Amino acid sequence: MPEGPEIRRAAQAVHRGIAGQPVRMTLAHPALAPMERALRGASVESVSARSKAMLTRFSTGDVLYSHNQLYGEWVVDRPDEPLRTRAIRLVLETSAQRAVLYSATDFAWLRHGKEAVHPYIAKLGPEVLDDATTARDIAVRLAQFPRRPGAATRRARRCRAASAGKGRTRHHPPKFPHRWRVRAHGAVPSATSTGRQLRGRALLRVRPCPAALP
Repeated sequence: MPEGPEIRRAAQAVHRGIAGQPVRMTLAHPALAPMERALRGASVESVSARSKAMLTRFSTGDVLYSHNQLYGEWVVDRPDEPLRTRAIRLVLETSAQRAVLYSATDFAWLRHGKEAVHPYIAKLGPEVLDDATTARDIAVRLAQFPRRPGAATRRARRCRAASAGKGRTRHHPPKFPHRWRVRAHGAVPSATSTGRQLRGRALLRVRPCPAALP
């Protein structure tokens, strides 16, 4: 199953290929077809990732939620290239680029600004890979789980034990290194903590992850 980083790269590729241009649409899946007439003449304003889901926002205010699940795949190519021999769910085509979604089956139509009503999106925390996510967003989310130790704390304990020769576990770097490494210090802040309080109490430190730097 594609994970968050792959879906984010796919969303960026689709956005670069078709956003802000007139598109010809083919909505081949039964869950999508009823909207074809309403979207006639519309353009794609943006394509973004929300964890493993993608949100395609149209100029009409409609938002397509799609989840690739196990077999779904977005492919961006030229309109004159042959289509693959897989189940076509959606085709968004401009004069120069074409975005095709194959094999996915999980779709929903939402309205712009109301994306959080979808059950999958409603349970998600901050999008860590999103440039708009701040340290405060992450701190507020951590405050909702005060009894759950952070992954950074567990990794630090394993590293200390291994360096002292007392541990039998090995520290493995993450398969997909995050752009940011977050460490919580001291008590977990409350959901009402201000940015000034977070900085003053040194409760949260965010720094670039060396593995992700160019």
